[in-house]
Amino acid sequence: MRPIAAFTLLVLSLAAAPLAAQDIEEVPGTDETGGHYVLQFDEAKGESLLEFIDLAKVLLQRPINYNPQEIGDQMVFITGPIRVEKRRFFQFFQAVLKAYDYIIMDYGPEGSSFLRIQKITAGRGAGGSVKPTAPIVAVEDLETYSQDPATLITTSIPLRYIEARSAMASFNPFFDTQIEGIRNVDNSNSLVITGFGTNVWSAFKLVGLVDVPPFEPKPHIRKRILDHTSVDEIETILTDLLGAARGLRPGQTSAPQQAGSLTMREIEPRIIIDSRANAILMVGDEDMVDRIESWVDILDVEVDPRSFTHVYRLQNTDAGSMEQVLNNVLNEERSNAGSGRVGQGAAAGGSALEVPASVVADEISNSLVITASDRKYAELLEILRQLDVRRRQVLVEAAIVETKEALNEVFKAGVAIGDLDDGAFVSNFGTPTGFDDAGEIDLPGSLSQLKGTNGGNLAAFSGSDIPIPVFLQWVSGQTKTRVLSRPSVLTNDNEEAEMATEQETSYETSSTTQNGVTSNNFEQITAGIRMNVSPTISAGNYLRLRVRLEVSDFQPSQSTNPSAPPDVNRREFDTPITVPDGKTVIIGGLVNHAVSEVDSEIPWLSDLPFVGWLFRADQDSQADTFLYVFITAHIIDPDFALLDEISAARALDVERLGGDVRDLSSPISPDAVRGGRPTLAGADLLFKMPVAALPGGGSRDSSADQLGSGER
Repeated sequence: MRPIAAFTLLVLSLAAAPLAAQDIEEVPGTDETGGHYVLQFDEAKGESLLEFIDLAKVLLQRPINYNPQEIGDQMVFITGPIRVEKRRFFQFFQAVLKAYDYIIMDYGPEGSSFLRIQKITAGRGAGGSVKPTAPIVAVEDLETYSQDPATLITTSIPLRYIEARSAMASFNPFFDTQIEGIRNVDNSNSLVITGFGTNVWSAFKLVGLVDVPPFEPKPHIRKRILDHTSVDEIETILTDLLGAARGLRPGQTSAPQQAGSLTMREIEPRIIIDSRANAILMVGDEDMVDRIESWVDILDVEVDPRSFTHVYRLQNTDAGSMEQVLNNVLNEERSNAGSGRVGQGAAAGGSALEVPASVVADEISNSLVITASDRKYAELLEILRQLDVRRRQVLVEAAIVETKEALNEVFKAGVAIGDLDDGAFVSNFGTPTGFDDAGEIDLPGSLSQLKGTNGGNLAAFSGSDIPIPVFLQWVSGQTKTRVLSRPSVLTNDNEEAEMATEQETSYETSSTTQNGVTSNNFEQITAGIRMNVSPTISAGNYLRLRVRLEVSDFQPSQSTNPSAPPDVNRREFDTPITVPDGKTVIIGGLVNHAVSEVDSEIPWLSDLPFVGWLFRADQDSQADTFLYVFITAHIIDPDFALLDEISAARALDVERLGGDVRDLSSPISPDAVRGGRPTLAGADLLFKMPVAALPGGGSRDSSADQLGSGER
């Protein structure tokens, strides 16, 4: 036995004799450390557990209760000297007992309690459960038990993110269920743990690691703009590749839940097509996005262009205009592609497999030569099929007249549409004079006298509408009237027709340079009648007409310069109107106020006093003229049946009026109608009646001649 200090001998003298089998040395310490013990057990034979308990009773100076028969002759084997701080000897004593399946509990009131040693495996049969006697330790004080493997304690650990019930199932395997335990408290979402100090501390640290905010995977998004192909072409390929990478069969969109399926930390990969930008949005974790982009690199490559040339022969439209329309469509697509709205490298909606489409018109054959891929040609062909259709046409008949009196004073109507048969009559001022409520015409005055005559200026006109000659004949019987022009033209729906009868004259101008050189030139000036009509066929066989009329004539110049140009008297209007098919509308009413002062005299004699007035004459006059336009528009169906009917009826009307009916099959001069399509042969002659057949023809007085220079 090793020599021991005097304090140790004192301790041993107080102990029982068996203690001599072990060596113990006390080493004094400072006030902070309190000193420590050095213990040496017999490594060969061991030390009796009962003797060790008796030693602890002396060193702890605490009464200890135990059952010697339960402990028996168990021996403690610990090799090497053990250095134990005095203040931790109780924990050391507990650890040794726990190693031999014993636990020591504190019983009794504070200050007079005793220690009781109990077999751990004995459970309730050895004196009842020890869990209720475990001291309760606050969470913030658990660290003091981090090095205490044999002290049984109880604590409550609150949870923030995970459920206490699921956490209890996870932590149960870490505790000895015979003496330790863990329970959940649902209403506070906390764990109540009873266990040895080191185990409870470890559980607390583990809770801190797992009780964290739930994992929210953040998808990685990457945008890839294609340079050589279209997203629509590779979308199906990428979808199949993505499905194959996830273990899906072609066409399968989702797989059953099984081992290897997506976990909560994985993101379902997706591809999103942006056709507007010809781009692909790749969504998923970074590795999968890199994988998808590698597939795009393989697919988005430049290949040899493919295109074909097609010839499309137009049936109803002009090749030049259709060329412009199609090229505008293609240019707009290219412009959009260049600005990045539908892709940068690839054409709009196309790919590098296509060369830019082109359209060239062959006006001789009225055909289009189209160079494009099959896909693009199919798009252009659909456009052509919708545009290259036979359009309905409109026959516009007009009469431009001047009257001495306003028509609303004649038959109380500014704008009127009449129908002989169905009684449909519209007026701005009510039912006009001469038209009863039933829609029949009561031809007053000279018109009614002509109604039943044979060989006169007016015969029984055919057709269901009131022809313009009826209006003119009736108006001429009420006031002095002159017809300035009687044009008619056939034009397509939504196309403008222009009719003009003009006279040009020239006047001399002179200019002088800085060097004093004078040069004379002649300038042209034009006057006459110009009328533009743009018809649009609306629903219900209504016609929207845009009418622009200009009537001008030359007047003597008011300038004293003999080379001054003549003055031009100009009247014009521009108005939109809506009229039913086959009805006549009267528009206009422009007033021209003319004042004339004429002084004539005989020289010398007119200056004689008292009798001079006999040799001079003063004549002052003023006159108002009103400009009106009578317009009748007919919708001509594609079979031209109505045109033939109207042509025959108007030819009969002209013949009955005494006009010269020419062969309608004879060709018409291209200059007959300026700006519009050439009408059917002789169509513009339908209403060109001789002077004798015009209202007042052959018997115009001097007052009527003052209106102008006759029919133009």
